[in-house]
Amino acid sequence: MIITYNPDEGLITTDGRSMETAERIIAKGEDVTVAQELIITAIRVLIFQGKANHKDIIFAYKHMHLYVDKEGNLDEWPIGFCDISMNYITILCNWEMLKDEKP
Repeated sequence: MIITYNPDEGLITTDGRSMETAERIIAKGEDVTVAQELIITAIRVLIFQGKANHKDIIFAYKHMHLYVDKEGNLDEWPIGFCDISMNYITILCNWEMLKDEKP
């Protein structure tokens, strides 16, 4: 099954239902496009918990296929793949340094 991440279009859900949505995706076993990084993270958690087989899942982003191991780790993490939250957190963590540089 190929799970494509496209932050601009695709399946979304509420944060509270992201695990339920991930479970439905795994149960269906069909290729799907998701627009929410939390769904991708939930699928990785299911793999880690042994509730999904990592060999059955390939993540796709742009022209790349990303392979996941049995612990839910990806073989590579391209810029732009599920990094929106991390980018926001980085801004917040660096706020003290950055606020003096703002005009």
